[in-house]
Amino acid sequence: MNEVVTLQSLVPLIDNLSQSLTAIASFLKEAQPSVPAKKETPKKAKASEKAAPASETKPVTIEQVRKVLAEKSQEGLTVKVKELLKKFGADKLSELDPACYADLLSAAQALS
Repeated sequence: MNEVVTLQSLVPLIDNLSQSLTAIASFLKEAQPSVPAKKETPKKAKASEKAAPASETKPVTIEQVRKVLAEKSQEGLTVKVKELLKKFGADKLSELDPACYADLLSAAQALS
């Protein structure tokens, strides 16, 4: 009987742990970009860099945009950064379509 009481006392703790893990997972999904299904080895990466034409540019990542927006906010331009995000149709960066990252990055760099 004592074992049942002990197990029953664990139920709220397990429920709390479950909620905490769900919150952490949601935060990590929002904070991290999607991981590619297959990673290239360093040798293959170097070979593909050499094979890529010079005219191709790498796509702008959310991390690059986030860095510039954070710098602008630290410079006291937080209101302008928020207005810029609204202009691109998002309340926060994670809601923005990745196709807009390059344009947003250019606009953010132009803020003064």
